[in-house]
Amino acid sequence: MEFIFRYLSGVNSKMNSYVLSNLLAGEFFSSSSRIHIYEESRAIIGNMGLSMYGLFGDRNMSSGVYSHNIIYEILISFGWFFGVIVLTALLTIILKAYFSSSKNGKLLVVTFSLALFARYFISGSFVMEQMFYIYVAIMISIIIGNKKKRVV
Repeated sequence: MEFIFRYLSGVNSKMNSYVLSNLLAGEFFSSSSRIHIYEESRAIIGNMGLSMYGLFGDRNMSSGVYSHNIIYEILISFGWFFGVIVLTALLTIILKAYFSSSKNGKLLVVTFSLALFARYFISGSFVMEQMFYIYVAIMISIIIGNKKKRVV
């Protein structure tokens, strides 16, 4: 492992990788910038009342970056009322896809959830990345496919 870290630290200096630089600095699991972003996101959500910022609303934070968490991003974008509806609908789709599936289907749901969805809790933006929409489409297609199987 030490050889790999030494090799990676000597890789092209123009390569800018947040994960790699934090890993090499020994700060991979203790990112103070994420803690600050999450605190700021919670403060915005706590002070927004019934208003909503709209899509990309979390980009207006004083830190100038997005919230790095799908729950915060949805609540900031759609407000408490519509945000909770969107989160409930998303959770319902995921759970319905999981519980309506066979054993192999459940494995697919978990695999797709880990591969395409879990990252939105620590990075990424559901608004900007097509993988979120692909994930939702896959979950809906699993639900529809399972309904067709039950009819036959």
